[in-house]
Amino acid sequence: MDTAGEVESLNSELESLKEELTRVHDRRQFVEKENERLRYKNAEIQKEIEMEEENITNRLNKKLLLLSGEKEQLARQIEQEEEYLTNTLQTKLNELRKEKVDIENQLEQEQECIVNKLQRQLDELRNEKSILKRRVEELSRSTTPRSNVTPSTSRPESPSHGHSQSSRTSDRP
Repeated sequence: MDTAGEVESLNSELESLKEELTRVHDRRQFVEKENERLRYKNAEIQKEIEMEEENITNRLNKKLLLLSGEKEQLARQIEQEEEYLTNTLQTKLNELRKEKVDIENQLEQEQECIVNKLQRQLDELRNEKSILKRRVEELSRSTTPRSNVTPSTSRPESPSHGHSQSSRTSDRP
């Protein structure tokens, strides 16, 4: 019975090994299915990641395009503003130059007017001087032949000289 016991022991061990093999086989199938499920899930996650990356890339490209457009628009606005300021400043400068020329012309006219006025006054004074000089000469001629005329007789003529001088001073500016 030794062999029968051994056979039975071997059969029992064989049954045990078959059961173990079935469990290992079931476990292997479960692991293979789990592995397949994980591979599928990994592939799905990879797809989602790639789609999200592409989505992010597209959004960033759109933002970059918008920012580039805004940058170009700002550059154009700045250029227009600079051109406007340049034109405004050039216009102001031209106005100031014209105003300066006008003021210089006005000053020149005023100076010319003053010079003309002073020239007239000088001419008048020269005429007055000439007239006074003739009067003095006439008076001296009229007083020279008379030797008996005293200085008191020539005095009445003096106030007219003083009057002429005061009128001459009043004509001055």
